[in-house]
Amino acid sequence: MSKFSTPFLRKSPLNQNEYGESRGEGHKTGERFKYDPADKKAFEALNQKTKDSLHTEANKYGKPFFSPKHGVNVDPEDGVLSNRPVYSDNTKLTYDKIDKPFPGVSRKTRCWEGYEPTPGVKPYEKGSCRKK
Repeated sequence: MSKFSTPFLRKSPLNQNEYGESRGEGHKTGERFKYDPADKKAFEALNQKTKDSLHTEANKYGKPFFSPKHGVNVDPEDGVLSNRPVYSDNTKLTYDKIDKPFPGVSRKTRCWEGYEPTPGVKPYEKGSCRKK
């Protein structure tokens, strides 16, 4: 039986499995942050290719974001962050959620949205894409 089996205990700050989301506002300043070991595990579970891909997306957006799919914050300068601070009000630092790739070049073709490959022209050469 879990030590947090009663409704009162499940809402207790001692129950470290449930955190709110925060951008850092509304907590007591001057206190040391706590860290959830689950965040470090989520970071370590990602392979380098996924980390690089998330970092590239942050660079395209030009701002940090939170990946709900992977459960990590991603910064354009530092890449995937291994820890999310837990504030005194039991919330975690969570950047804006972005769960879709940056719009731009279509993942299915090499051409931008609204363009299509030009027949007879080699990919990535000048004129290889034309307006639809």
